[in-house]
Amino acid sequence: MQVHNYGAGQTLLAYNDWGGNPTLPLDDVGIGNNTTANTSDFLVHPDWTFQQNAASFTLKSLEVWVEPIPEPTTIALFGIGLAGLAGAAVRRRHKLKAKP
Repeated sequence: MQVHNYGAGQTLLAYNDWGGNPTLPLDDVGIGNNTTANTSDFLVHPDWTFQQNAASFTLKSLEVWVEPIPEPTTIALFGIGLAGLAGAAVRRRHKLKAKP
């Protein structure tokens, strides 16, 4: 899993679990860009890929808190829907009162 800010060319969070040998530190963990990327690889990986550095962390927990923020369009559609339901209820009442 990696979270990037592509516009700024930044890695915000990187965690790669390659599922290899459990006795080896094959997981990659990083926050922010990797400024000391391994240049012995064919490519430099500024997103912490292939660093095998998870075993070097003493505390291994991650909490991600996400709070959804409704978009204005969603709120507007919800409001229009409620207004339509209210209008249908009023119309139904008027029809029921009009019948003898």
